[in-house]
Amino acid sequence: MKKVETKIMIDASNMDVWRVLVDFNKYAEWNPFIIKASGKAIMGEKLQLTMRPSDKAKNMDFRPIIKIAEPGQHLQWFGRFIVPKLFDGRHEFILEPIAGNTLLHHHETFTGIVPALFPSSLDFVKEKFQELNRALKARVESRISNSAS
Repeated sequence: MKKVETKIMIDASNMDVWRVLVDFNKYAEWNPFIIKASGKAIMGEKLQLTMRPSDKAKNMDFRPIIKIAEPGQHLQWFGRFIVPKLFDGRHEFILEPIAGNTLLHHHETFTGIVPALFPSSLDFVKEKFQELNRALKARVESRISNSAS
C-alpha cells in the first residue's frame, strides 16, 4: 500500500470548492492532471476520467466508481487498472471549512501488486496532485472574485 497526501488552503467556502470539484465536464478548462472527465457526483455513479501522468507519458483512461459524495464535505472514488489487485486506487477530496475558507485534503491510497513491488513508480503522483490543487484553488478563487465584480 502507498498513500499520497496533499493539502491546500482555498480562499472560498467549501460549497464554492465543491461546485468546481464536481463539475466534471469542465475539468478540461482548468485541470492539468485530470484533463477530461464526465459523470455525476452520486454514490455508485461511474466516472470517465482521462489523466495526463506527464508530458512524456501516454494519457490514461479510468472508469472509477463514486463511493462517497457528501456535498461540500467529501468526494471519494475507487478505480482499478485492468484487473483487481493489480493497481487499485481510492482517491479522496475532503473539504474542511476553516473560518470561511476551505482546507482541501487531497489524497489517494494505492493498493495492489504494482504499488507493492514498485512504490517509487508513484513518486510523480504527489507533484501532479499539487498541480491539480493549485489549479483548483485558482479556478475557485477567480470565480469568487469575478462574481463579486
